Amino acid sequence: MHGERWPAHGREDSRLTMANRRHDTAVLMLAHDRQGVGVGCEVVLFLHNEARVSLPDLVTDVMRRKLLRRAQRQKTQLSLKDLEEIERRAGSAYRELKEAHHFEYVIPNHDGEDSDNWEAFYHPLGDARRALLAVVAFLRGEGPKGVEKWEKDLLP
Repeated sequence: MHGERWPAHGREDSRLTMANRRHDTAVLMLAHDRQGVGVGCEVVLFLHNEARVSLPDLVTDVMRRKLLRRAQRQKTQLSLKDLEEIERRAGSAYRELKEAHHFEYVIPNHDGEDSDNWEAFYHPLGDARRALLAVVAFLRGEGPKGVEKWEKDLLP
């Protein structure tokens, strides 16, 4: 796995910056560029086992809404090409989550790009802060807190 990179949210030209290697360990930050789906292992297990929802449909819908909200903040009118790109990226989110088992650390982050927890205050708050501190701890060679290890069969 050393030296490999993984596509970020269906964009072949973008790579997960958090997939940098240190001591042959890979880190996957699910909310890459602060816009990901942001589900953790506990949420996946609840949704699949207790709520009995279709995880691929739910992840696609969550990602679609986040991408639409982000695009609408950047542009006042979205073109058909914009909407097609959003749909393509949303449709790839579940497949990309299924790759999380390849990584030693999974950092769930529920604060997406549109969350005030990243920039509205002097310091990041909430999940934004927790995810940032986990990455910092990893880069310092410390044991990051709040990380998960996803098993291959976690996502059906």
